[in-house]
Amino acid sequence: MTDVDDNIDYNDPNLTGYWQKLAPLREELGVARLRFGDTAGWVLLRYAEVSMAFREDTRFSKGAALKPITFPMMGPNIQGYDGHEHTVHRSLVSPAFRRTMIPRYVEPLLNPLAEELVDEIAPVGEADLMTTFAKHYPMRVITELLGIPREDENRMAAWAKAMLNMVADPEGTNRANAEFTEYVAPLVEERRARPGDDLVSAIVNEEVEGHRLDDDHVFGFLRLLFPAGVDTTWLTLGSLMTAVLLQPDDIRGRLLESEEERSWAIEETVRWEGTTGGEPRLTMEDVVLCGREIPAGELLRLAVPSANHDPRVFSNPDRWDLDRRPTNHLAFGIGRHFCLGAFLARGEMNVALEVLLRRLPNLRLSGKQPEIYGVVLRGPRSLPMQWDAT
Repeated sequence: MTDVDDNIDYNDPNLTGYWQKLAPLREELGVARLRFGDTAGWVLLRYAEVSMAFREDTRFSKGAALKPITFPMMGPNIQGYDGHEHTVHRSLVSPAFRRTMIPRYVEPLLNPLAEELVDEIAPVGEADLMTTFAKHYPMRVITELLGIPREDENRMAAWAKAMLNMVADPEGTNRANAEFTEYVAPLVEERRARPGDDLVSAIVNEEVEGHRLDDDHVFGFLRLLFPAGVDTTWLTLGSLMTAVLLQPDDIRGRLLESEEERSWAIEETVRWEGTTGGEPRLTMEDVVLCGREIPAGELLRLAVPSANHDPRVFSNPDRWDLDRRPTNHLAFGIGRHFCLGAFLARGEMNVALEVLLRRLPNLRLSGKQPEIYGVVLRGPRSLPMQWDAT
């Protein structure tokens, strides 16, 4: 199969209806070649094959796919490793992101930050959630965890945006990397000498099998943390609130009363409108997928939103359903490269959803349902809301 489907450009940040457009290709072909700007690439579309590619990282390598792209721009980081090397590097940065750590963050960090942001908008009665809450909340969580002063939040946001734009503006990315490194280098040096209870201290002083992260790997991880830990969460939060505000009032009541119900709402949202549109892998050997022969050395994208709408796995998959059990989605990946920040993101969104529903009475969309834009990173750009001002 060499024909390229020109109806979808994977590099188009303005694309809407992404998983809807992939549905016919998923049902007819299972794997397709799509446009990536001026080039073309393979996209895997069905749940069974996408989940298999996640698990079999010796045949479908994330490290080999991303290392040539991310290392020159962002420095060495865990996305560029596979196998035991990945396990060791991940173990050095993962303790602060484990499931058991998240309850420790709720009262001293997640709740106060969400309440503080809502304090600013509650008296007004209307706002764009994306610009007034969703975009700031995960950024403040990360900067607080790192021990970075609040006044530097906007600089961090600007650097994160530039670092994420490495393909379109490599010079801007290099400049942002240099400025970011100049900023965090003294912080890293200080935390090595005088550890505190912040995330930087935990990362620079963790030891596994006699290994510690050197400065280059610390800088690489921190560069990755901002776009990976901020952009994905604020976009998902926008999709979550979109989904919730389209539901009847009794659903909102269930969500307000129950942390468990909010957790199910988050899982269903990342299945229904997941933020990450295509996980890259490199084929390490010749493979046959959905009857198509793909040679070794080919770049392959795992179309997670398409897999999460596969009717072979999910009944009525295009419907957001709070009662869907189980939600065995692939939004955070599976296997060795399971999303490191998944538990933190879930904790942030659970707290944010409760605070917004409790503090903003009669919360509702202002206007029509917002569009979900993009492929690589997906979410609403604007989410105008109204509520009864307090």
